[in-house]
Formats: sequence, structure tokens, C-alpha cells
Amino acid sequence: VLQHFGRNLDAFNLLSDEVVDYLVLAPELVANVHNNLMDEMLLTIIQGQATQRNISVLAGPVSVPALLSTLANLDVNGVWGSAVAERQPLRSLAEDHIFAIR
Repeated sequence: VLQHFGRNLDAFNLLSDEVVDYLVLAPELVANVHNNLMDEMLLTIIQGQATQRNISVLAGPVSVPALLSTLANLDVNGVWGSAVAERQPLRSLAEDHIFAIR
């Protein structure tokens, strides 16, 4: 897992396909991607490069539905935050019949 991945696209030249399975985007890049065309274009480039290397892209925290929609349109592999679901104690999740741990 490579965390806080953001504006340094040269970092892709240093990555090996076998070394990184997940890129966690920098929160400051994710925060306004739904309002900032430059951030959206950068995220599109990152997603494309990651896909070519079989690396999954994760983004968060996602706090507004517009941001969640933009990230879905950009094919980000996973997101977290209050726009996805409100925080819940693990005990209440475990009592839910549709909850599972992978």
C-alpha cells in the first residue's frame, strides 16, 4: 500500500508491479476533485497509470455525494467516508446479518 499518493507523477517510474497493490490518494487531492478540473484530470491520469500496472486506487475521506459520484465516474476502486456510510460501532455492524469481514 502506497499512501498519500498525489501530484508527483514521476513516482510511477519508481513503482514495480509486484511492489504496490494499492494507491491511497492524498486527501488534499481527493477533497475538491468534483469542483476542480485540474485535480480531476490528474486523478484520471493516476487512475489510468494504476490500471495499466494492476494497482487499485483508493480515495477518501468522501464527505459529499457529488464527490462520491465524481470518483465513481473516474473508476476509483474504493472509497470511504460519511458519503458512503455513517460511522458505526463494530459491535452493531457484527450484529447485522449482511455484514462480513474479508
